Amino acid sequence: MKAKQKAKVWKWIKWLSAFLSYLYIGYRLAYFEQWSAFGESFYGLSAYDYGALVLVLLLMPVNWALESYKWQYLLRKLHSVSFAEAIKAVLSGVSLGVYTPARVGELAGRIFYLPKAKRKQGLLAAMLSSYAQSLTTLLMGAVGLIYFSIQYSPDTWQMNTSVLQFVPFVVFLLLFFAFLFYYRLSFFSDRLQQVAWLNKHHTAICYLSGLQVGELSVVLLLSISRYLIFASQFYLLLLFFQVDISPSEAFIGLSFSYFSLLFIPAMSLAEISIRSSLSIFFLSTFSNNAAGIFLSTSILWMINVALVALIGSYFWLVRPMKN
Repeated sequence: MKAKQKAKVWKWIKWLSAFLSYLYIGYRLAYFEQWSAFGESFYGLSAYDYGALVLVLLLMPVNWALESYKWQYLLRKLHSVSFAEAIKAVLSGVSLGVYTPARVGELAGRIFYLPKAKRKQGLLAAMLSSYAQSLTTLLMGAVGLIYFSIQYSPDTWQMNTSVLQFVPFVVFLLLFFAFLFYYRLSFFSDRLQQVAWLNKHHTAICYLSGLQVGELSVVLLLSISRYLIFASQFYLLLLFFQVDISPSEAFIGLSFSYFSLLFIPAMSLAEISIRSSLSIFFLSTFSNNAAGIFLSTSILWMINVALVALIGSYFWLVRPMKN
């Protein structure tokens, strides 16, 4: 394919991707049924309440700056990327991931910023970043489970007691193997290099073999930092929407709902509904303000995902075709 034809195809791909992103976000906003409740929530608020909302907005760039630094850190042995380029790649990935199942588009958005020869390794780096975030969700789910077991009785959610007694065993077993795989990544990647039909991916797999325990720990700590920022944003929104709940109760509800999401395959169109339903289920024990919980979950998605995707679509559209 000639250079001009490639440029034309690339242009159409960029505009189609951006259009799908705008279409999905527009759909979610158009069919959001709580706009009136959202508007009413601003009446009679104190300066403290408005301060909470402003802080949620300010934490959003901090959250994505940490993710961008994590991406830059993972690439530092692979390809030199400035922090600004890392931000563009991460936000572009969000704009592509917002309408794809399990946000797989985020991986594509990131690796297209890399030279063609580095994209296989970049794909593994992006998958590792995502795995570290999922591992954090699993870890926080276990922490929430421990705290819940200490503070509350098994019938808090009116579930079968025998089932609840079995849950901790499953959670900690998953956590053990998840950490084992994460910190023994070099061992597993070495075994993969011995598989004949994977010889053509030898260079990419070597990238995983070269990651040290200290480097993996840095990536995990950055993922945990992002989770704590996200949890803080969620609690601040709960306060803003007058959900009377303690920080520990909010953490239990958030950790359980996001832990549950790890095991629920969902299309993007249903993601917000599932998140909101899980949040209401786990938090309704501590507060009967279901509307406030729903608004907190939905507005947080609009701030942390929809707004970021719109910003990322700009970087995606203006990015020239490389390699």
